[in-house]
Amino acid sequence: MFWNNRNTESTLKIIPDLCAGCGRCMARCRRDALRMHYRDDRATVWLAYPERCTGCGKCTRVCQMQALYLEKESGQVYGAFK
Repeated sequence: MFWNNRNTESTLKIIPDLCAGCGRCMARCRRDALRMHYRDDRATVWLAYPERCTGCGKCTRVCQMQALYLEKESGQVYGAFK
């Protein structure tokens, strides 16, 4: 059901200022790595459990605000800024 292999070349990055707090990325993450952070009447997502993130990019594909992206070690970016 889950991929056991972690994509060590990718790191999930989040741009809090772009996050609308809709929770679509959290619902899409099958590894349950994301959590919602509430502050000053604003909700933003954050990577609460980075060790669970496999770098699959499913959360980046459902983010309508393009607040999430995967950054490869080579500096290549996937997700936001397409």
